[in-house]
Amino acid sequence: MNLTMSKPNIGKRQLLMTAVLLGLLTAMVTICPAFAADAPSELTSILGTLLEYIGIIFRAIGILLAIYAFGQMILAFKDENPDAKSKSASILVVGILLIAMPTIIEALDLLEYLS
Repeated sequence: MNLTMSKPNIGKRQLLMTAVLLGLLTAMVTICPAFAADAPSELTSILGTLLEYIGIIFRAIGILLAIYAFGQMILAFKDENPDAKSKSASILVVGILLIAMPTIIEALDLLEYLS
């Protein structure tokens, strides 16, 4: 019994056609056309209201973080702790960014892309 496996004889043309067919099948599976319709006005108003609430929450959390960071910074300067100074400064920056986030979104007019 001969148990050795022989190498299949595949020509260059057949290999090229297989590669092209595989590429076309991959393109057909991955390319999916999407036809977007205009959003209803009710959905746009709900999203606008939801984003206003999220902006209020961001500002409230930012104010709390800024107050906490300011208190930590005072304690860090009192104790001469450089590590606590840098941590409180970074928390203060995050708090300021959270406070300013709704204003930044309105200034860049990012809500227009939702409708």
